[in-house]
Amino acid sequence: MGLAVLIYMYGTVSERASTAALNEQAAVFTPAAIPPLTQTNTQTPTQTPTPVTYANVLIDPGHGGEDNGAEVESPAINEKVLNMTIASRLYELLKKDTGRVRVTMTRYSETTVSRPRRVEIANETADFFISIHCNTNEASIARGVSTYYQTHEGIDKPFTSKELAEVIQRTTVEATGARDRGIVYDEELYLLNHTTVPTALIEVGYLTNPDELQLLLDYDYVNLLAEGLRKGILEMADRVIAARR
Repeated sequence: MGLAVLIYMYGTVSERASTAALNEQAAVFTPAAIPPLTQTNTQTPTQTPTPVTYANVLIDPGHGGEDNGAEVESPAINEKVLNMTIASRLYELLKKDTGRVRVTMTRYSETTVSRPRRVEIANETADFFISIHCNTNEASIARGVSTYYQTHEGIDKPFTSKELAEVIQRTTVEATGARDRGIVYDEELYLLNHTTVPTALIEVGYLTNPDELQLLLDYDYVNLLAEGLRKGILEMADRVIAARR
């Protein structure tokens, strides 16, 4: 309310006040003397999402729970246990590389996980998928490492299942010195046939070969297997990361 209005309403200003003094006082109350209000922006600034700089890899210890996998009678060995031993060691190694990979497994104990559930986990969470198995053969001389794959048409990924299989096979053989049985295209294996992410199933050795069985039961050799798998996984993880930049 201006000073002139105050005078008019209450008549309390002395008539002896000079016109100049009144004008000087009134100037204090003019709207022009009031600092203009500024509108505060209360909206939170939009933040640019931090780019993902790692790859999600899923490790599958084959079989488990009620499914023993391949078995040999002497000594009594279940494939599921060996698969878990190798996968667990690989998991431990990859946990040290969190800057490049985030690793999960389809099972962490001797539980039964169906093949459809393993595929579901892979398709929903992984950039690529590695399934670990041991092999058998009627001929006890059969030995070595082989990796299976299937080509998925129309999948937009940084690499194919075949390329994944090639790298995993190479790094595992290099680390262990095992016989290289190469990569194998397979249309029948369920995991390969139903995943929509690059997938490789590696057979790390033959339970039916006495010498190879002893290697698979040896901690040092298991560590070599895990290290070879780790190198291959990190190589492919770098390709996933590069594709996101």
